[in-house]
Amino acid sequence: AQYAEILGIEDLSENGIETPIYGVTGEEKIGYAHDIVIQFGSYSIHTNVIFLPDMPDQHKAILGQEGFFDVGTIKFKYKKRMFEISVSDL
Repeated sequence: AQYAEILGIEDLSENGIETPIYGVTGEEKIGYAHDIVIQFGSYSIHTNVIFLPDMPDQHKAILGQEGFFDVGTIKFKYKKRMFEISVSDL
């Protein structure tokens, strides 16, 4: 939920669509889907993001396959703590 607050979403359930999600353990969690726009330079990506109200601060979030990873080529440079996005192949 900490990321939602940064984006100005105060109440996850308000205007959010209740969405069940499952982690690697198979345990169901309830999240709230919101449409957002992610800006990278001059490119905008309109996508749907599910926020978890009880996600601990130490956990990291990752965007999903649809609406983010399908927009182009994404390279992770873990040691440099960076990633690159190329949308030229769209």
